[in-house]
Amino acid sequence: MVVDTKNWWPGKKVLVAPQWIDRISWDEAKVFVKLSLETIKHSPEYSEELLPNRDYEAQLHKHYNRPGYWKDEPAAMEHSG
Repeated sequence: MVVDTKNWWPGKKVLVAPQWIDRISWDEAKVFVKLSLETIKHSPEYSEELLPNRDYEAQLHKHYNRPGYWKDEPAAMEHSG
């Protein structure tokens, strides 16, 4: 999910993984996550011009202190190529 922090000076776009969403209130037009505003505000910047790669994802998961989804990939996948 892309979060535009333009209302928080200086503002930028950041990503929050959908699995980190706690709940959505359609009536209030709000998405609730168990992350502080400061944590989101200091998240690595997202650019729509560049697709996120594994390095960016690793940086993002580290920033949010969340395990990467790729941790569950079989070890054989790591050695292919």
